Amino acid sequence: MPDRELGNVGSYVLLENDHVRVWQNDLEPGESSDWHLHTTNYLFVATVHGDLKVEFNDDSFQVMEIQPGQVVMGDKDSVHQLTNVGDKRYASVIIELKQQEQESA
Repeated sequence: MPDRELGNVGSYVLLENDHVRVWQNDLEPGESSDWHLHTTNYLFVATVHGDLKVEFNDDSFQVMEIQPGQVVMGDKDSVHQLTNVGDKRYASVIIELKQQEQESA
């Protein structure tokens, strides 16, 4: 597994509390996100159409078309980078679900 310098999950944090961390993610055509690691379960909702290449730490990748309103669940502990391979700006909201400890009864 290649050593990667890891950065932010999204462009900037919109909200964070005990339950969630919510990121705005904006990518211009040809722009890539930082390589990053999701340490929690997460999902993202596209707010603007996007044609994306998702590269993974094992050098595999997938190309996907995301429609506005589409919800995608991501894998915890996934190291990856997104690149906007389309010709228009892509945007989404990423919601990281923080783990809650079970309270004893």
